[in-house]
Amino acid sequence: MIEKENNEDYRYSHTQPGKGSFYDFKVYGQKSGHRSIWLMERQYLTDVISRLVVKKNKYLDFACGTGRIIEIFADGFNKAVGLDISEPMLSMAKKKNIKAELLLADITENPDIAGGEFDLITAFRFFLNAQQLLRYRVIDILAEKLTKDGILIFNIHNSKPSFLCLQNAFTNLFTQRKIPSLSRKQVTDLVKKADLEIVETRAFGIIPKAAHIISGARLWGRMDKTLQKVKLLQKIGSDVIYVCRKKR
Repeated sequence: MIEKENNEDYRYSHTQPGKGSFYDFKVYGQKSGHRSIWLMERQYLTDVISRLVVKKNKYLDFACGTGRIIEIFADGFNKAVGLDISEPMLSMAKKKNIKAELLLADITENPDIAGGEFDLITAFRFFLNAQQLLRYRVIDILAEKLTKDGILIFNIHNSKPSFLCLQNAFTNLFTQRKIPSLSRKQVTDLVKKADLEIVETRAFGIIPKAAHIISGARLWGRMDKTLQKVKLLQKIGSDVIYVCRKKR
């Protein structure tokens, strides 16, 4: 177990009342840049799961929050489990009638809470903000829960280098709020230490989300999709999805 050192422990950052509705209606509201990114990510996830997840027996969505990921993919598995430490976030998920078992629990305190091994594990918007010890602890646990051919998919939503990361660096200089970022090398090291390997990656958000406000969601999405096709520009996308498996 990782001891809770202070009130800034990331595990407890989404447990305040109202956090679930804020997340669904503000962070991922109809006009938000995060929502536009998610719509593109969802298409990619649908494709990669169909290509790389051999068996579809059990699926775990770690830090499932309001159910954004598991709501889409639960139906494709014999059993789906969503796990989160935030009651307000899970309450929003339960309202969506997701065909999954939704558990309020801390996997660092009870690694066996979700049970068994899984053919697919997703973990979105977690590793970037988690403290380093927590980050390494969780990926070790998730790696142990993969079946032999299982796939772990997670994202980093402020990857560096990227235009968004540069924008946030300026924000960090002039405010007390410090926005974290992770480089691709840092993520690769994280994956390797858990005895996993990266199968493929996909970057989104070549254009900063700030431009989303000016251009509008539809135009911003079209432009970003076009730029994503340029291999060199994939290296500067702000939102990167990593697809991993056990080392072979």
